[in-house]
Amino acid sequence: MEKTKAAFRALREECGFTQQEIADEFGVRLLTVKKWEKPHSDISAPPDDVWQWLLECRGALHQDAREIAEQIMESLESFPNGIQKLELDYYRTQEALDNVQLGTGTDEPVGYVNARTRLVGQLLDRAEVPYTYRYQGE
Repeated sequence: MEKTKAAFRALREECGFTQQEIADEFGVRLLTVKKWEKPHSDISAPPDDVWQWLLECRGALHQDAREIAEQIMESLESFPNGIQKLELDYYRTQEALDNVQLGTGTDEPVGYVNARTRLVGQLLDRAEVPYTYRYQGE
């Protein structure tokens, strides 16, 4: 992957992170992250450590999605007539996700969780497993 501003933005969005979350993670101002992505900004693309972190997040995101999709497909085998309704959880807000994560030791950003859920859906689509999204916290 060529390290361009556009590639960085696409990678950040693929992982479901906001510019503010990236700024908070690396202790920089939001304006700095915006300039990392702005095509004609005088600031160059993000530093290597930011790229590396985001690429690692992307790898973990895809690995987790594969494992979840595999678990779902394995569990479907125990239902000889199929299941009536497979629902993937999707969250509209961080607060809705936090209510689910409370007491689990997990503290993931809502955009990242939803990005993983979308990847699971894509994998289920490829396997022709029907599903719907269920919005939590409503």
